[in-house]
Amino acid sequence: MSININEIKDYAKFFNEKLVSFFNNIEPQILKNSSLHILINGGKRLRPYVLSKISSYYGLDNQKSFPAALSVELVHNFSLIHDDIMDKDKFRHGKPTVHEAYGLDFAILSGDLLFALAFKSLYFLKNFIPKSRITQCYKELSIATESLAIGQGLDIYLAKNSIFDYRKTIKMIQNKTSALFEASCVMGAIIGNAKQKEIEQIRKFARYAGIAFQIKDDILGTFGDEKITGKPVGNDLKEGKKTLIVIYAMKKGNAELRKMILSILGNPNAREEEIRQLIASFKNMGCDEFAIKKSNYYLNLANQHLKGLKQDLAEFLRSFGEFLVERNY
Repeated sequence: MSININEIKDYAKFFNEKLVSFFNNIEPQILKNSSLHILINGGKRLRPYVLSKISSYYGLDNQKSFPAALSVELVHNFSLIHDDIMDKDKFRHGKPTVHEAYGLDFAILSGDLLFALAFKSLYFLKNFIPKSRITQCYKELSIATESLAIGQGLDIYLAKNSIFDYRKTIKMIQNKTSALFEASCVMGAIIGNAKQKEIEQIRKFARYAGIAFQIKDDILGTFGDEKITGKPVGNDLKEGKKTLIVIYAMKKGNAELRKMILSILGNPNAREEEIRQLIASFKNMGCDEFAIKKSNYYLNLANQHLKGLKQDLAEFLRSFGEFLVERNY
């Protein structure tokens, strides 16, 4: 079994059509526009897709799972708006970030609004599932949102200090990226009324698959084609991100390479020529291969928790995990 990309695209189309209607009553218009800015200008919709797909294996269709799917995507985009402000990013998915397009005040408000609407969205599950399971979803989303804040705090802390530590970076990834991916998968199982043992298996799969997903994102951010990814190559370096790629190079590289890394890392004025030279050095010493091995390592850990799940669901999750680490965007 392999993931059908067209199925993801079809789901994204369904999701986007439902998404816009959720903002019909938002005023003033500028707040509505700023809140929808990155929501409708990009995004793979992988979190809502996997949530709805998991719930479908327990008999729940996309219409009924939509409120939960929307909630995780709104939290994700709330965090992106605020992250872009903190990182002073000018573009996302090739479009101006919210604070660039609408100003800082409306960017902050837009993030706050998406956060509030995420929890409001869960309320509409009442038409389809029992209150006890909705309460579980509130809990999962709250924990994930707390983890997002901790992860972003760790990311900023690591970027501003001379710390090159694998474990701390993996901890940051688990909080900042993996936690919401975990919540998405778990909430899909909860609203589908999965057994508790199955929920915990899906949780562990998602936790490790989420780490693999982020490592792949870091690989694409350094070595990917920005025409495909929509993200300028080397942007993470200028922001001072301590990816596994950077850590490996700092630990294995010679003094000259370490000096080059430190002169570029966290330097918003670093020249494109310098960045491309550094990335070439990364590739020459096998940083990309190291990161790919780490991504595959966490995916293998994830797959160990699929035993005992329904065969069709396990096959889907295994294929979805492979898609996460093999994609080029």
